[in-house]
Amino acid sequence: IFHIFLGLWFVFFVLGVVRSFKFLSSYCSILRVLWQVGQLREVSNKVHNAELKLFLEVEKGMDLCPIASPDKTKDDILLFFKLYDPEKEELRYVGRLFVKGTGKPSEILTRLNEMAGYDPEEDIVLYEEIKFEPNVMCEPIDKKVTFRSSQLEDGDIVCFQKAPSVVDNEQQVRYPDVPSYLEYVHNRQVVHFRPLDRPKEDDFSLEMSRLYTYDDVVDRVAQQLGLNDPSKIRLTPHNCYSQQPKPQPIKYRGVDHLSDMLV
Repeated sequence: IFHIFLGLWFVFFVLGVVRSFKFLSSYCSILRVLWQVGQLREVSNKVHNAELKLFLEVEKGMDLCPIASPDKTKDDILLFFKLYDPEKEELRYVGRLFVKGTGKPSEILTRLNEMAGYDPEEDIVLYEEIKFEPNVMCEPIDKKVTFRSSQLEDGDIVCFQKAPSVVDNEQQVRYPDVPSYLEYVHNRQVVHFRPLDRPKEDDFSLEMSRLYTYDDVVDRVAQQLGLNDPSKIRLTPHNCYSQQPKPQPIKYRGVDHLSDMLV
């Protein structure tokens, strides 16, 4: 949280919380099998949010009646798929598939295009979403290498999108591929600004990145306020206990990133 001085202006940042997500690995799947519902409830009661919600995914046949899941062999791998749209800046779940460990991604491209609503021959690229915390790890998947050789296992998440093109670059999409989008989500920070004389009233808010430099931050604030000279903006840390600005402002370019300002 910071206060910003501009002439007679003081405003400060209120940090928005960006929740991370986790996926269930094969180890978690084993725990799911071994634990009974009663045991899960006991665990959930030990945390602040004691509400326990369980969801069962059921596949339906032509008659809309549930059908049994296919028998899973040792060579079968259950993968979950997400589709990324660079123009909408949207990454969403589109389904799951059982694949053979000895099979290759190139063999399921038509099925993935169908899940996405694309033409069967659409050129798509695949990424494995490995982890989100503490740092993003998302690596491209070679479509010509077997799933097993790519070290894909039960419960892994595969993200895919249309292959980036020159047209996409000309349209200047902010995040052209899955890795860059995940980095954006991981580091984004919603910041609320308030005037000094009204420290409990929001004036405006901006979405920023924790990787923003000092200049990036004051540039965004200057744009919002319609100022031509961002160097005239002064940032002052906020005291979360007194809800007032601290006595001393941050030195001009005295920190590297927004994340350093928030300490």
